[in-house]
Amino acid sequence: MEEFKVIGKSAPRLDAVEKVTGKAKFAADFKISGMLYAKVLGSPYPHARIVGIDTSKAESLAGVRAVVTSKDVPPVSLDLNLEDQYVLCLDNVVRYVGDPLAAVAADTIEIAEEAAGLIEVDYEELPAVFDAEEAFRTDPPVVIHPDLPKYKRGPELARPDPERPNVFHTYKLCSGDVEKGFQEADLVVENRFSTVRL
Repeated sequence: MEEFKVIGKSAPRLDAVEKVTGKAKFAADFKISGMLYAKVLGSPYPHARIVGIDTSKAESLAGVRAVVTSKDVPPVSLDLNLEDQYVLCLDNVVRYVGDPLAAVAADTIEIAEEAAGLIEVDYEELPAVFDAEEAFRTDPPVVIHPDLPKYKRGPELARPDPERPNVFHTYKLCSGDVEKGFQEADLVVENRFSTVRL
């Protein structure tokens, strides 16, 4: 068998000592003059309408340089395949816990965190769905994205299933002859399997 120089060999980690001793510098360790720190305020609710946001207390805190909400940022989607996720909550409806509503830039991380805590948000809590099976139903208890069929989509995404309003994309994988496989099999095990999102 051919001997390789790298494959199948242990390679020494040149930065191992620095990392285990805490001397290694990561991107978060670098500080430059005039640098600001940001903190994002996320929703505590899985589904709610934003009735109002008052940022005046955060804006008046010493050391705060800017406070922004969705009215201050362009409606640019962060997702390349389905335009449904924006920098800050776009349509005054939050759709998951942590959905970003506002951002603060300040002189220190402590000031940014304090300012984010001073932002007052008035919510109208909406029904939520907590079970994937319920969300998948043809008659789910709540439709999270009522305008889903109108969202812009990447070319590789199929249209949503009109029968299942919470399903944004389906992909059917068919290979071989299942019935023939059953007939030729020594043992058939039927069960339901699930896996993490790819």
